[in-house]
Amino acid sequence: MIPIQPYRQRDFEHSFELVLSNDATYGGGDTKFALQRSRHPHENFETMKIDRAKFIHRSEYWDATWCDVLPKEIAFDVYDMAICTNATEAIRALQRAGDVYKVDGCVGSTTLHTVFGMDQRRLLARFNGMRLLLATEDEQWERDGRAWCRRIAANLTAV
Repeated sequence: MIPIQPYRQRDFEHSFELVLSNDATYGGGDTKFALQRSRHPHENFETMKIDRAKFIHRSEYWDATWCDVLPKEIAFDVYDMAICTNATEAIRALQRAGDVYKVDGCVGSTTLHTVFGMDQRRLLARFNGMRLLLATEDEQWERDGRAWCRRIAANLTAV
């Protein structure tokens, strides 16, 4: 069995750094610290410091998707999708990937039991497959699809 790459076993700090490096490569012009201006209109992007961005990432994406609780093999991918869509959509994709019978975008005992009970490589492949399908259905696909696919591909090739 091929071991999971080290970044998949790291915590928020390491995941945040990886997201920043992904954003530098694939982020659009309307982002700062992997945050989209359109999703954070109340924030002053011109003066935003990295500590403020880290707080937003931690609360709105990492904690909101229970990444400290999810299996380490899938946590980064769920966090990354939450940044690109939102926490609820990322959890719904995780639930669909895990065949959770109630897809509600909320992490509960059923979701956790299901995702911990699955082969993590299968879950990771299914999750990123769901993510790609959702991306192709997005109204911004024509403009942003290539960057989204490259971002997901970068995550998948790190496995």
